[in-house]
Amino acid sequence: MTWAEIGGGLLLAAVMIGALIRYKDQFTVTLFFPDLAASCGLDPARFDLAFLLLFAGAVLLSLHFLGALLAGALIIVPAAIARQLTHGLARFLVASSIASVLVWVLGTLAAHALAWAAGPTVVALAALLFVVAVAYGRRRRTAIAMRAGRG
Repeated sequence: MTWAEIGGGLLLAAVMIGALIRYKDQFTVTLFFPDLAASCGLDPARFDLAFLLLFAGAVLLSLHFLGALLAGALIIVPAAIARQLTHGLARFLVASSIASVLVWVLGTLAAHALAWAAGPTVVALAALLFVVAVAYGRRRRTAIAMRAGRG
């Protein structure tokens, strides 16, 4: 893989993330409340198409750089981690993106430092972070339930 491919991939990823951040409110409304979006003057079909194109771009970019198993680990596991830690779509999207980048960067650095294969190291780190997120999420939900029971 050349530096030009890496730079192009990073630029494309930055554009996609920027579009998601810029239009996150419109995506939220059109994806979950298309009638409300239409009444507000938004075109739900256009935003559905844009969201699907961004998602497809992220998947294709992941497949190009990482392969199928690793791409799945960087799309599905970070979303599962974010689901354990957040409530609300905006926080979920941010947490999922951060988890994906964090797993990729830390897994790649760990693989390089330990002279291991990058793919399995990234997948193992993603699984470890998911287990930690489940434990933390369960602990947090238990604490919230106990506080609610007192009041």
